[in-house]
Amino acid sequence: MNMKKIVVLTAVILILVGLMLSEQAMAQKATPITKTNMASLKGTWQGQAIFGPGKVTAFVLRIDNEAPPFKGNAEFQNLPPEVGFNFPGNFSNATSYSANFNNGMVTDKGTFIITGDGGNFGEFSLVGKNLKGWFYLWGARGTLNLKKK
Repeated sequence: MNMKKIVVLTAVILILVGLMLSEQAMAQKATPITKTNMASLKGTWQGQAIFGPGKVTAFVLRIDNEAPPFKGNAEFQNLPPEVGFNFPGNFSNATSYSANFNNGMVTDKGTFIITGDGGNFGEFSLVGKNLKGWFYLWGARGTLNLKKK
């Protein structure tokens, strides 16, 4: 290899290493939800629900009270058509799905959990000022990233 190629290759490697290190530095750890901070869950949280590559929809989580059992509503908006096929009955053409919950709990590991009909389930962690987590909805699984409105 000539000297010019070595310099360019070294620069590319240094840039890639720098990007990987900056991503790790920006990654935040989850803050356990406890009695001292659980009141911060109350309110409206909005963001994205990701069912898979190219299958992203809006999601709104409303939590009405400050202590367990938490009550509120979870709503998937603008559902991708291919996601609706996972839903029972006439949900195959649904463009949204909304359900109330009255059983939100904080787990021993400091996460927030809601459950619903048909084994539907959501688990959230407090990461910085955001709620991040995963869900199971009528056979579809995905991840959530929410910010408080």
